[in-house]
Amino acid sequence: MPWVAVAAIVAMSGVAAVMWKGPSLPAAPPDAEKWYRQGTEAIREGAYDSARKALLQAVALYPQYALAYARLAEADAELDDGRAAKDHLLQLSRLVPDESRLPVVERLRIAALRALVLRDVDVSADLYKQILDRTRDDAGAWLDLGRAQETAGRRSDARASYEGAIARDREYAAAYLHLGVLQALEGREEAMATFAEAERLYRARSYVEGETEVLLRRGMALDAAAEVKAARRDLERALMFATNAGNLSQRVRTKLGLSSVTSWEGHFDEAQRLAADAVAEALKSGLDTVAAGGLVTLAGSLNDGRRYSDAQHQAERAIELADRQVARFTAAAARVQLASIFFESERFKEALSQVATVLPFLKENRYRRLELSALLVASRAHQSLDELDVARQQSADGLTAAELLKDDVQIARAAGTRAGVITMLGQLPEALRLRERAESINRRLGDQSGLPYEIANRADLLARLGRGQEAEVLFREIDAGIAAGLDSYKGRAERVRFLRAFEAATGLRCEATLRLLGEPGTPARVGASALEPVLRSFCGARLRRRAPVDPAPLARTDPSQAREGHYWLAYADIMKGDAASALAHARTGLQILGDLPNDELRWRLTTVGAIAARRAGDADADAMAAEGRRVFERLRAAWQADFGSYERRSDLADLRHRAGGT
Repeated sequence: MPWVAVAAIVAMSGVAAVMWKGPSLPAAPPDAEKWYRQGTEAIREGAYDSARKALLQAVALYPQYALAYARLAEADAELDDGRAAKDHLLQLSRLVPDESRLPVVERLRIAALRALVLRDVDVSADLYKQILDRTRDDAGAWLDLGRAQETAGRRSDARASYEGAIARDREYAAAYLHLGVLQALEGREEAMATFAEAERLYRARSYVEGETEVLLRRGMALDAAAEVKAARRDLERALMFATNAGNLSQRVRTKLGLSSVTSWEGHFDEAQRLAADAVAEALKSGLDTVAAGGLVTLAGSLNDGRRYSDAQHQAERAIELADRQVARFTAAAARVQLASIFFESERFKEALSQVATVLPFLKENRYRRLELSALLVASRAHQSLDELDVARQQSADGLTAAELLKDDVQIARAAGTRAGVITMLGQLPEALRLRERAESINRRLGDQSGLPYEIANRADLLARLGRGQEAEVLFREIDAGIAAGLDSYKGRAERVRFLRAFEAATGLRCEATLRLLGEPGTPARVGASALEPVLRSFCGARLRRRAPVDPAPLARTDPSQAREGHYWLAYADIMKGDAASALAHARTGLQILGDLPNDELRWRLTTVGAIAARRAGDADADAMAAEGRRVFERLRAAWQADFGSYERRSDLADLRHRAGGT
């Protein structure tokens, strides 16, 4: 049920049986209050399953415990249990139909909890601030405010609040835990020291669940920063503690964390096995929402391993489980993951459809990180559909959003996404700088999952810019990863083979190109580029090995490869002496290019077209040559220092020579 509907039900629930009519909430019996305080602190520590158990015990002992129902709804929301949160909010409203008669702090606390549960996060933070103004020496109130501010994306405010909690209670382990998580997200060096203090305090209290939570949260933070060895060490200890204590929720979450670490290490099959084990254990224990979250992790791992059908099945299972539990955030995460799977399996319109179903919910409820992920998937899908104006804007928005989050992993993803879009627009130097930025982050973080992707893409740009020797250094690095048995590097083998062939063709080393691609008639490899036949045609013509080329596959590939392919076919026809066919291919490439602001490809197409038109005696020869010169000079002015190596690229120098120096 949508949260707006929940709010409406709560507002109307005054017709229910009224259990309280006084000016203040009646005092709870001491035993119920003990469980309430224990549950409240568990929420503050992030132990939401334990919090729910304690609070249920409180209301079992005292069914009129209104504040306990409010905190129960909060724990439910943190566990993404929408149905239970709705029920507990309704029970709260039945018990307190007229909150205006409550003392100020009680009224504010109930309103703040309700706003937090209903994802009105900015209002919740403001209400907690009003509570703090009246209870400034209460460390717990500082922590509640920090959690609300963090949920609202106000990280600097949240950090100050956690520090305020610690200033009022130097032994408040939960405050150190939250501060450490936030510091880690912001890349602050002091995060590990803060985690260590939380761990020390929990150990001093012999509170195993708290110590386990520190290990789990620190391990997840290290995993997010791709500090893989340290993350594995903490998560393996957390798994041992959770197993010995019989804490199923922490055990399952830790297994999922270890799955993520294993994926970062490039071992996708093992990562999938760990995630599958965690999901099976969660389902067996009745932790359906946790299981759904685990299925999202498993789907992501399968997607990374290019097992798209299996990944789709697991994502759809996650959606079904999450929807059944009214776990709306988990369902949204699963739909974003499904969109990513559709994108990776080249089902771009389906990817956009999935994003469209979930993006309004993410925006409305301020799930800003997941919203960024959805935007990046949408940008890449629009790019693949050649809807480059939309993709360019979305990729720019995504990079800005990632920078505002100050999350290096997301910045690397967003920079890579934007680089892909502007590469298709021929803005190669800017794209190279973005790829360098993403690669630098991945190297610093030790991300063996995303690094080979960025290495291959930077090598592609270096080859296009005539910097083949630099590209070869990167090719060899991928070779080394493949030799080391890393799955993420193995998955780039076909692309590197093609890029080496492409770089050899740009260097007019056509024997090498044909050796890498295979002679005409060689069966196409799985995942082979649609440009392989046209490069083979170009090099065959250069070596005077004439063979017929079927251009029909270019009509079935994406527009970016089609227009590039027609350029190479036109160039091949020039060398074969078939000016009419060369002119036809150049015109087709320009037609597909349309009004896109890609001066790099426009120069090549107009130049090869002008050569063909002149040789064919076509009336467009002078106009095409003049356009080629204008675009060439515009490109030189835009690229400045980056233009020299490009201009000297062997195939382009040959093209300019054939055009008379243009």
